[in-house]
Amino acid sequence: MKYLKMFSQYIKNFFRTEGGKLREMNFTDKRQYIWEYYKLPIIATIIVVSVIVWFSLSSSKDDYLYIAWFGHPIPTQQLTMLSGSLSVIVDDPDNEMVAITSYVPTGDTEMNMALQQRLSAMLQLGAIDLVIVERQELGLLAGTGVIIPIDILLAEINNSGLRQNFYERLNYNTFVCEVNNEERSGMMGISLAGSQIFERYFISTDNLYLAITFNTERYDRIIELLEILLEHPVG
Repeated sequence: MKYLKMFSQYIKNFFRTEGGKLREMNFTDKRQYIWEYYKLPIIATIIVVSVIVWFSLSSSKDDYLYIAWFGHPIPTQQLTMLSGSLSVIVDDPDNEMVAITSYVPTGDTEMNMALQQRLSAMLQLGAIDLVIVERQELGLLAGTGVIIPIDILLAEINNSGLRQNFYERLNYNTFVCEVNNEERSGMMGISLAGSQIFERYFISTDNLYLAITFNTERYDRIIELLEILLEHPVG
């Protein structure tokens, strides 16, 4: 996906060029340099974060889980219906929901910039729990550090049937870490192929994978979601 490749390339270029410059400066010089050259992005990020915080506080429902959609482009209506079906795991549906937001780029340059800023702000806030992405993009997200090995959930799953289903769907990835250019590997995603809850809304799952973001702490809720996505009853 072009958008993720641009995001990945931006991170790589920053650490190769700007990172080298900053390592050679003292604290005062670093502060002056960052403010002089990154003043506008910093201000823009602060504004975006403020808007997101305000929106979250003023929203009628809180996020029980928040999923960032990077899959193939689909209408917002389909994601809304999918969100409603996945929200059956929520104990207090009047006040909480499983939210899904698409970050698939559009033909509008300004809209794409807004999506990128929103994504960065949401990640900084720790507000994104999961991403749904096509298989070929798992390595890109892993390389930027946005997602972590998903098999860490295995130890948290008590249902043996679900654990086996989960294990059989894991996808092994080799990727290059953007921070230090080291080659790494791990189980970075779980296949959603054949998930009936997606097919109910005519959403193809042949190449879709679920991945965990680096700063989520809602593992118990993610396991609840997997019970629904993988069509395995709670045991």
